[in-house]
Order: sequence, then structure tokens, then C-alpha cells
Amino acid sequence: MDKKKIKLPILITIVITVMFLYIQSINVKSSIGTISLRGTEQSINKSHLEQIKIIEADLNKLTSQEFMGRLTGTRGNEKAGEYLVDRFREIGIKPFNKNQYFHEFDQEVYYPDRSEHYMKIIFKDGSEKVCEYGKDYIDQIRLSTVDLKCQVVMDKKELASRTTGEIAIVVDDDSINKNMFRSNTKAILRKRKDFFGVPQIAHRGAAYIQIDDKLYDEMFEKKAKEVIIKSRYKTNNSTVKNIIGKIPGKKKEKAFIISAHFDHVGWDGDIMFPGAIDNGSGTVAILNIAEQLVNGKELENDTYICGFNGEEFGLFGSRAFANHIKDKYSEIIVINIDCIGKINGKRLGIHGDASKNDILKKDMKSILDKKNIDNFTGTIPNSDHSSFSHDGMYSISLIQENLFKEGESIHTPKDSTELVDYEYLKKICDVVVEFIYEFQNKSYIE
Repeated sequence: MDKKKIKLPILITIVITVMFLYIQSINVKSSIGTISLRGTEQSINKSHLEQIKIIEADLNKLTSQEFMGRLTGTRGNEKAGEYLVDRFREIGIKPFNKNQYFHEFDQEVYYPDRSEHYMKIIFKDGSEKVCEYGKDYIDQIRLSTVDLKCQVVMDKKELASRTTGEIAIVVDDDSINKNMFRSNTKAILRKRKDFFGVPQIAHRGAAYIQIDDKLYDEMFEKKAKEVIIKSRYKTNNSTVKNIIGKIPGKKKEKAFIISAHFDHVGWDGDIMFPGAIDNGSGTVAILNIAEQLVNGKELENDTYICGFNGEEFGLFGSRAFANHIKDKYSEIIVINIDCIGKINGKRLGIHGDASKNDILKKDMKSILDKKNIDNFTGTIPNSDHSSFSHDGMYSISLIQENLFKEGESIHTPKDSTELVDYEYLKKICDVVVEFIYEFQNKSYIE
């Protein structure tokens, strides 16, 4: 046989087979590409859900009984700080000072478990009631020492004539006015449906006490005559800690600070104040924001992630850190997050307490508007941004409206994770991340 005639069909067969296999390989690669793309899409969706779950897990931890309301100076507060350090390390946030995440400062603190409380009501029929702290009443102004025996005044008309003798005025929640704070007013007993935690210590003034509905009604029905009030708070000037991390940037002239206070108001008796909205929400937000920045594009500027302590006592932690950092950069921009993600929380406020922050507020508003998040600009002064409104620093706070609605108010036992809209909270995190990238090269120096 002619070998050339035999080789030709074989050659044609080989060529056709190779071409077929090549086409099939393209189809397979295309299929793999499609699968990968779909897998990526699924991964993106899953990633969002994973972030929500992490945010929720962090908030459940911060509001747990283990941390007991995160009151500055207590072991629960220290545990919350330790938890943040662990999360900073897990995320990949660097220590702000060599190997140290702790920034220490001193402030006066008190210890709820070492405090003494006694209140007895004496009625006109001679009967008495010894009240239970944390159930029947709690302090609203925490006087370091109280030792009183006062005549009870429950009638506003009677109040006008009681100009002498030490008195204790009993009022409902809406009846407080400045005329009640007179020289012979030694105590005010105010009815509250939900006890409102306030941690500051005072060393003089009238005793200001919250009483629950049942005790208020009983005092009226049985005609309370006298009240004996004794209390003593164990206080101390203590060293407490901010938790500070750093994401290094390319340049060292300017810095951003993303902050939230992690302390809250602790507990009274058997009542714990979880502090989910105030400010567990801001605390978990800075963790999510930090994780996005660590895993995102390299930042132009050093960016600090700050968990401030002592805010509820008067912004002590943020003031201490502002004094520490103010001379280390030519420009510092602060985005503070304080109470966000509340169900039925209404608009998000962009607050700054100095006119020099107006452009910063406007830029943040532009991104919120783009994301269709209802917002407004305001001037609330009593959050951690206020500590940075000087010395070449520019600062705003993101704070939601409707925080004091009855039955779901912050600083009450009702401020729990049940009030949190996690999707909304995550949207605010994403807004802050977008702000950092979009405006990282803009100067706010006038």
C-alpha cells in the first residue's frame, strides 16, 4: 500500500481531534469562568451577610451580662476594652504606640457594688416602707454622701407655702421645673417609667432620685409624710484606658480618626443598662469600618481607630487623646460615631460644634445623600467630637434622632440589641469608608 495515502487520513483525524479538544477546552474554561463569576457573586453576597453576623456577634458580646453595662472603672469596662484589643488584633489593626493599644488617663470613678443605699418612706398613718434600691428607686444625681430626713411635699400648691424646713418634693416625670430647686429643697423624687442611668458623681447639691410608678402611686395613696435617705458612693481617682489602633498610611502630615466611645452607665442594684445603641452601635461600627479599610486600598494618611472610655462621665477619654495627638500632625479629621442603627431612629444627624467643621459636615452629607440616607446637619456639643474642635483638628459626630422615645430610650434597661437595625448600621459603616477614600486628599484647613 501507499504509505502516503495512509498517513493523510491519519493526519486529518489528528488535526480534527486536536481542534475538537481545543474548542472543548475553551468551553470548559468559559464554564469555569462563569462558575467562578457566579461563585464570586455568591461570595460577595455571603460576605455582606458575614459582616452583618460579625457586627451582631460583637454587639451581643458588648451588651452581655459579662460586661455589666461597661461602666468606666469597673471590671466589666476593662473586659470590654480587652475584647476590643482582641478584635483589633484579629482584624489587623496595628497598635498606635509601638506594641501598645492602651492609652491611659485618670478620672474619678465609682463602684456600684461597693455603694450603700437606704430609703424609708413614713406615711401619715404611721406605717413605713423600706425601699429597694434598683427596684423601687435609683439615684439620678449620684451624690457622694447623703444623710437626710425630710418632710414630703406632693402638692404643688403646698410647695409655694413651704419656704422653711427641709423638704423632699415628689413629682411626676413632666413636672420638674427650676422653681423646685430652692435652698430648703434637699431631695427631689421623680417618677420614671423606665429608670434612666446617669453615672456622674456630685459632691454637693440636692439628692435627685428616680422612683418607679408603683412607689409613686403608693406615696400618693397612703399620703407620704417623711422620707429618710442615706447613701454613700465609694469613689476613687483611677487610671482607665482608651483602646487605640492605627492603620498606617503613605503620608504622615495628616491623620484621620474614626472613633466611638465603648463605655456605658453600668448597673444599679439588679438593673443592668446594656447600652446597645449607646454606644455599642458605634463601637461595632468602628470595628467593621476598620476591617474594610485594612482589607481595602492602601490609605493616603494614617488612620486611627479609637475606642474612647469615660465619655459618659464627661468626654474624659477623648479629651485625653486629643491632647496626646494634637501636635503630631498638621491636620487631623475626626469622624465620631455615637448612637446609630436604631429601629425607628429617624434621621441621621451630622453634628459639629464649630463653624470650621461646616465643610466637613457638607462632605459627609454629600455621601449620605448619594446613598439616600435621610440626614441633617446640627450642632450637638456633648459627644466625643467636641474634644477635637481646636488646635488644627476638624471633627463631626454621626448621631441618630429619636434616641429618647419612651419604652426604647438610651440609658435605660430597654436599650438592648432588640432595638438595632443591623442593615442600617452597616450602611453607615459603608458611608464612612467611602468618605475616607473620597476625601482623603482634601484639606479642611481654612
